[in-house]
Parts: sequence; C-alpha cells; structure tokens
Amino acid sequence: MLWCFARVFIRRRRTGRLQCVGALNAITHELIMVTNDTYINAAQVCELLRQLAELHLGVPIYPDLDNAQLPEM
Repeated sequence: MLWCFARVFIRRRRTGRLQCVGALNAITHELIMVTNDTYINAAQVCELLRQLAELHLGVPIYPDLDNAQLPEM
C-alpha cells in the first residue's frame, strides 16, 4: 500500500477490479507498475522485477514482498 498526499486515479474497465503491483523510485518518483484485471500472481511479480532490472540503476534494490491485502470496499 502506498500513502501519498494526492490521490492518483487510474482508469479501468467498468467490470472487475484493477489489480496492480508496483515500485516507486524514492529519488526520481518514477513509478514502475504491472497491472491486470484478474489477480496478481508470480508471473506479474516476476515481470515487475524484470522491469526493475532493466533500469540498470547500479545500486542494490530491496523489494518488500509482504503479500498485504487491502480491505474490501
């Protein structure tokens, strides 16, 4: 879960929920995100890690894979 002062809205289809997994660069504020309309599984997490590796940042990256779930709304 990411907290911020301004809400960010992402357009999605009318049916279903938009599922996403992402990473935020704390220095440049660049958002790397993988989304789908079913559920997040290992394939989407691997895709996110591949996208992070392709950035060639030159510093270690420590992902927090805590499997947190948001409450139903």
